[in-house]
Amino acid sequence: MDKITSRQNARVKELVKLRDRSHRDKMSKFLIEGSRELLAAKNSKIYVEELYWCSEFGSAARREKTLKEFEKSNTQLIETTREVFEKFSNRKSPDGILGVGWYEKKSLEDYPFKSDNPLILILEGVEKPGNLGAILRSADCAGVDLVLCSDMAVDIYNPNVIRSSQGQVFSVPLISAPNEWILEFLREERIEIIVSTPSAKDPIWSQTMNGAIAIVMGSEKEGVSDFWMNGSFHLAKIPQFGGSDSLNLAAATIVFLYEANRQRVLS
Repeated sequence: MDKITSRQNARVKELVKLRDRSHRDKMSKFLIEGSRELLAAKNSKIYVEELYWCSEFGSAARREKTLKEFEKSNTQLIETTREVFEKFSNRKSPDGILGVGWYEKKSLEDYPFKSDNPLILILEGVEKPGNLGAILRSADCAGVDLVLCSDMAVDIYNPNVIRSSQGQVFSVPLISAPNEWILEFLREERIEIIVSTPSAKDPIWSQTMNGAIAIVMGSEKEGVSDFWMNGSFHLAKIPQFGGSDSLNLAAATIVFLYEANRQRVLS
């Protein structure tokens, strides 16, 4: 294995650049930090080009397990000093292992639906990496067939998205596309559309969700756009009984997804 001891090493400078979205997009690469996240990426067949590790952080047993898994692949394993690892790590308390992955470019043909009644989640304009990661983790738990993203203010390869999703960003079928494309796809597949909005008259449980449906969730600040609000779709709300005017986006999404699953189990 190689070892890097200088913070001025060219590889280290490149890792620091990959913390910026513009450079990730330019290079089609991103950082995967943490043993759990790296193993999730490997299990989802994400190609990890390089793996950097430092023995002065985290659990030695967990790190060794991860290194052994990647020794079987073509991943280059590179040891670093504590000072070097701290230079490119995105965490205050790193566990001492970080990889460089390649973007996965997939189309809808790569994601066959799991059932005849697919459950699709549409995310529009999500702004916070932590929310997106939590939503993707929940979508995986809820068995969502496909997540379609439009007008995203944050990219899915943001380090905080990967961390808050616990690596499930790699296992959930996920495609970014314009609203117009998404709507055309849903109509071709004859999928009912349910839009989440606090201004809806009907509560969430009044909607039929045991068929092929797509649930539209808007941004934390603005909610869903006029594109979805003015499209003659089903509108539904989560009733509020306290002083707050809305739930956190991730929490609201979980409520919608599990109401859909509740109806499917009972149908």
